[in-house]
Amino acid sequence: MEICQGVHQMYKCCKVGVIGAGAAGLATAKELIHEGHKITMFEQSMQVGGLWVYDPKVDSDLLGVEPHRKRVHSSVYASLRTNLPREVMSFIDFPFLAQQGRDE
Repeated sequence: MEICQGVHQMYKCCKVGVIGAGAAGLATAKELIHEGHKITMFEQSMQVGGLWVYDPKVDSDLLGVEPHRKRVHSSVYASLRTNLPREVMSFIDFPFLAQQGRDE
C-alpha cells in the first residue's frame, strides 16, 4: 500500500482511470494529480477537448442505423457561439483569451 500526501491529509494513493479528455475529464485529472493519485486518461479521439473539438466531418449514417458506420465524435459546429462569458468557461490556470482580430 502506498501512502500519499494530499493537500489536507495523508491517505492511500489510488490508480484512477479518467474517461474522456474533455473539460470535465481534464479538470478531474488535474485535481486527482494534485491530491497525489496516479491517473490514466482514456480519450477516443487524437486530441484533448472532448465535445468542444470541432471536426468538419459528419457521420456516414446520420440516423445511426448502420452498426459499421464511420463515426465522428463531435458536438460543436463551425458557427457555434456561446452565450456565456469567457471567464465562466475558462479555468484559473487555462484562461480563454480573446483572439487577435476577433470581437471581444
